[in-house]
Amino acid sequence: MLPMTRNPTRTAQRAAKVLCLLLCFVASLAAQDTIKLQTADGQKLCGALTRPPAGVAIKGGVVLLHMHRSNRTAFAALSTRLAARGLMTLALDLRGHGDSTLNEQGTPIEVPREAAANHPALSMHDDVAAAHDALVAAGVPATAVVWLGAELGAGVALRAAAHNTNKPAALVLLTPLKALCGLDAIAAAAACKELRTLVLSAAEDAELGPRQVAQAMGAKTTLRTLEQRSILGSRMLGYVPGLEADLISWIEEALSSELVLDIPLVKSVILDGELGSSEAEGCTLIDIPLPAAAGAAAKHARVRLARNRSKLLFGVEVQERYLHNNALTVFIDGGSVSPGAPDAHCFSFEVRPQGATHELRVLRGAEGAWKPFEAATVQSYVRTNDTTRWTAELAVPLELLGTVQDKEIRIAFRVNGQKKDEITFYPAGVGMDVTPRRWVRARLR
Repeated sequence: MLPMTRNPTRTAQRAAKVLCLLLCFVASLAAQDTIKLQTADGQKLCGALTRPPAGVAIKGGVVLLHMHRSNRTAFAALSTRLAARGLMTLALDLRGHGDSTLNEQGTPIEVPREAAANHPALSMHDDVAAAHDALVAAGVPATAVVWLGAELGAGVALRAAAHNTNKPAALVLLTPLKALCGLDAIAAAAACKELRTLVLSAAEDAELGPRQVAQAMGAKTTLRTLEQRSILGSRMLGYVPGLEADLISWIEEALSSELVLDIPLVKSVILDGELGSSEAEGCTLIDIPLPAAAGAAAKHARVRLARNRSKLLFGVEVQERYLHNNALTVFIDGGSVSPGAPDAHCFSFEVRPQGATHELRVLRGAEGAWKPFEAATVQSYVRTNDTTRWTAELAVPLELLGTVQDKEIRIAFRVNGQKKDEITFYPAGVGMDVTPRRWVRARLR
């Protein structure tokens, strides 16, 4: 839940600013390029493309749209944090702002706050389309692009979602205003009811448009108000403690809920606990970010999904040395409807290294709870002989799940890290104490 502190202390504010400086300092860990774009109507734009660090797979992208009279640098620290989680970002200078100030004739573009005939903001949905396409061209899945806009950028995102052919997977709107630069945010919001949306605003600004936008968008939209003052739009970034982490978790959840993974039929996997590079060919790979100290290189658990003709195959490489608390848990729901509590279609497979050996614990749902289940046909393998990583493989018979080709199942993962409180979930941001509150859909093919 987003923080609701009324007046953050000077210490908390100072710490947030220091954190932003540190994040900017380590931005080199993520590859950032200044790129040039051209819109469908001929406008030339400038943007900052931030790629995930080496070794972190791309799992989505975020278009970042700034406030009126601001520019792409407003999102510098957030871009770095998003990229560290596998979310490529494109922070755009909207036309008339930053390094996108000249029109086709080389004349400066004026962007007044008031409505006017042929106002540049009425064409900024083309700017969003160009940024969206640039992320997809850079390797982001077309169905995994989120648009995040602040104040003017929020209004532009809404107009683009209402007008553009390509839609975002989700929207994040920081203080969308009812009327700014000739944009009618309420009318645009009413045309975007199918989109999952998070609206954020200071409580003092909620009636300027955020509440009305959320109401117009309907049931898939969440409005969250913050008690801090003077935090309109992107000014809340780096000021509200914990805000960036909450935004990232929300975006990851939004993307994972829409994702459908393939579990392909492969022949190259050898079940021995070692994940050779050749074994990844043709498989589906997932990167699960693990906790890392500030400024340290990003760590992750890489999951390999595949199947042969009789078994569902999971391979996991965890980028940290094996310690006593380490464990991997794979949740599988083989039923047609994801249950609110474990049922007979639900399984939990926990692999826990124990030195050179390991323990496999299998649970099955029964009467709304997990019960121990004897599954002699389930195979597991673990290797802990590398000081920088440990690996595990799990083979689950398809007949145990009642699955057939082209059937859809649901999966989730939990990785216990080096400390008892370093537990990472996939999908991100949800607990799994009883059963996953959110699953990732996966299709056998």
